[in-house]
Amino acid sequence: MRISTLEIQRQAVAAINDRQVELATTQSRLASGQRVQTPSDDPAAAERILTLREQLNGNTQFSRNANLATNRLQLEETVLTNATAIIQGVRERAVQGANASLSAADRRFVAADVEQSLDALLALANTRDANGEYLFAGNRTLTEPFTRGADGTVTYNGDQDQRELLIGPGRRIAVGDDGVEVFQRIPNGNGTFRVTDDPGNTGSGVAGGGSVVDPGAYDAADYTITFTAPDAFEVVNDASGAVAASGTFEPGDTVAFQGIQVRIQGQPATGDAFAVTPSTSQDLFTTVQNTIDALRGDVTTANPDGGFNNAIGRSLAELDQALENMLDTRAQVGARLSTIDDEENILRDVNLFTESALSQLEDLDFARAASDFNLQLTALQAAQQAFTRIQGLSLFNFL
Repeated sequence: MRISTLEIQRQAVAAINDRQVELATTQSRLASGQRVQTPSDDPAAAERILTLREQLNGNTQFSRNANLATNRLQLEETVLTNATAIIQGVRERAVQGANASLSAADRRFVAADVEQSLDALLALANTRDANGEYLFAGNRTLTEPFTRGADGTVTYNGDQDQRELLIGPGRRIAVGDDGVEVFQRIPNGNGTFRVTDDPGNTGSGVAGGGSVVDPGAYDAADYTITFTAPDAFEVVNDASGAVAASGTFEPGDTVAFQGIQVRIQGQPATGDAFAVTPSTSQDLFTTVQNTIDALRGDVTTANPDGGFNNAIGRSLAELDQALENMLDTRAQVGARLSTIDDEENILRDVNLFTESALSQLEDLDFARAASDFNLQLTALQAAQQAFTRIQGLSLFNFL
């Protein structure tokens, strides 16, 4: 068999090039610290690496969403805490104003203080977050949620949708509450029914907020408690005209009917009446404004003292309902923040395992790579030396 000098050189050059490629690949792996640099290095591992990296990228976005949700909810919690403190302050002013030793002028000073609280509540209801978006506008985040008209009526301009963020695989969290739920949808009265005095009352009777003693017996109908005499009453169903209860009365007695009871202090006059109706929604701003009106003496009634005391009593009950609604909302916000913390802990654990699996697939074994590098360098040097010697193997050199 005859082997040409050209073929020998080609084979030698090819061997040198192969060694150089192997050496360059190992050198690149040592520089990057990664075993798999191209899919051809390990197709199965490359596919798995791609999947794991996508999972890590997705978890990174979940973490960003969780941080955004946490910041927004913490801001809402701060606003609700401040609003709760203001409502408690208004309640204290209402109790102060109910003191019989205060003059009408003194009560007007208290009313002026409560007016400032109303302005503060309106400002809190229109709070913006760090992005300039309104916190309680639902999805209409660029629209001021609450505006006050010339007549003092506060109008809600947002919607009742809740913004949500994805904080984990299939895990969504609400990042806010709309203004209706926080400031408007608050039951008046005691939360079940409301007691109001007739403007024509001339006696000193003052009705308490009442309570439910037998929920199964309460039918949520409209009733009127009428005093047929200073020491006798009758309860009539407004729709049917049927008498639900009747009896004798002394100041401080409780009038009970249809599973509910109402305590009446003072001495009603003959013909005085109190309406008992199911609770309806009343916004916080109306409740505070009613308190201001009562303190100013703007309650229209035949007996100013009786009308004032009944109005203040209703305000206190309705402020209590507003406080309870604020506390319920704060509890929901706290539960969401706790959920986000739990989800972030889960994501950290998942990321830890994912990164460990990714490391096993793509990270380089430096000790082995360094050994391979030395072997490949030696092989390259040997190939180069062999080629140098082979170049001299020609008959022309011996002729």
